[in-house]
Amino acid sequence: PPPPPPAAPKAKKVNEEKGTRTLKMTEKFVCRAGDIYDVLTNQQRIMAFTKAPAEFEPAVGGKFSMFSGSVVGENVEMVPGEKLVQKWKFSNWGADKFSTVTITFKEPEPGNTIISLVQSGIPDEDEFGNHNVLDQTEHGWKNLIFGRIRQVFGYGV
Repeated sequence: PPPPPPAAPKAKKVNEEKGTRTLKMTEKFVCRAGDIYDVLTNQQRIMAFTKAPAEFEPAVGGKFSMFSGSVVGENVEMVPGEKLVQKWKFSNWGADKFSTVTITFKEPEPGNTIISLVQSGIPDEDEFGNHNVLDQTEHGWKNLIFGRIRQVFGYGV
């Protein structure tokens, strides 16, 4: 019999820590890049779309929390209308398990903004052993953040 075909190489994410995952998303908004950046970095606007208590120190090194403390983190890099980098985690991930969120803002034509989100270092499981962390994180961004921003501010496509 012929030899079995060689095994396909396993896909591996670049620079991914063992036990972590990476989430990549692209979202479109009908607004200026500066508008969507402001929504994500302004405490009052964060509370408006999350409909929950939030804190946001709009500076590099500034701490933030959303959804009554369910999401916490720190700003690493802030370039208004262009880039936002944060240490970010759900509070149930464990004390020192932060992911890195990098959001880049592109406005190919005035009033149409495309944001690209890459979140690396998402743990495979939370501190209670639940394995749905990646799905929960993606659902949160898609529905509880980006979806609500479109509803509240009318930035829908």
